[in-house]
Amino acid sequence: MDEDQRLIVLIASKDAEVYEATRTAFPADGFRLVRLTDNREFLKRFYEVLPDVVVIEDRISVMNSVDLCALVRQLVYVPLILISRDPDHSQVVGGLERGADIYVGLGFSRGELTARAKALLRRRTRYWGIIRDLLNTSQQTIQAGRGAGIRFSPTEFRLLCFMLLSRYKTISPAQMLAHVWAGKKVHTDTVQFCLRRLGSKLERNTDWRIIGRRGSGYRLVIGPQYGVELMPCSSNKKNVPPQ
Repeated sequence: MDEDQRLIVLIASKDAEVYEATRTAFPADGFRLVRLTDNREFLKRFYEVLPDVVVIEDRISVMNSVDLCALVRQLVYVPLILISRDPDHSQVVGGLERGADIYVGLGFSRGELTARAKALLRRRTRYWGIIRDLLNTSQQTIQAGRGAGIRFSPTEFRLLCFMLLSRYKTISPAQMLAHVWAGKKVHTDTVQFCLRRLGSKLERNTDWRIIGRRGSGYRLVIGPQYGVELMPCSSNKKNVPPQ
């Protein structure tokens, strides 16, 4: 199978045995595995690869008191698997309540896990596929319409992904800090600067616009030229950040 056609599995695990068990569950002919061992890199890698399946070792599933499961669920539906060496009943129940689709210990059946993940993949909405078609994650560019080939910085690309995944929602600077900068100590002026740069690139090259709502935040709107029903774009709105 062509590499571009393989499903991407993002695995966050420090434990080599947990990773190896997961690796063998997802055959290389159908899946491409991306591993990270530092949970502080989770969101960065999530936006870099836009995974089809997420596997998180439960002991690193919380970052700076923020539950990574909850962050994934806020973004989009992807199959979310929590794994632990020897989970007890309360861990399993707690993990499922936090948003995991599957919670397994190391004794899990490899074939069953893959089959269950594939079954969960059928629940995905069309929107996730649209986003994957619009964005080139390896080049960090838009690959649709007259905006094709615009290159973004890594931070700008993560911000664009987050805003796309948020659809119609107005996003506060605090939410952007949590998702795009992943808890790093960044001043809100940095968020405003990145928004202006991203908005300027989009406005010059596309009919995508970042609309500021004074006192509440920002939202991304996309015009009709892309032929997909994402968000209505009002042609008389400009990139106006709230003060």
